[in-house]
Amino acid sequence: MNNVTKEIFYVGVNDHQVDLFEGQYVVFDLETTGLESAKDEIIEIGACKIVNGRIDETFSTFVKPSKN
Repeated sequence: MNNVTKEIFYVGVNDHQVDLFEGQYVVFDLETTGLESAKDEIIEIGACKIVNGRIDETFSTFVKPSKN
């Protein structure tokens, strides 16, 4: 993690402090066919497991939408 400034980020309920450079968490990313949840679908799912501010594991997979 070159040139990254260590900061405390506030997330969750009641402004709970979470230091993103300590501990473990998973970041998810969804790619969709559009922006309307009623008609568009998820086409790709990705995730990164972060341990002490560094990427430890990654996962990604394509999902087949019903659209042709």
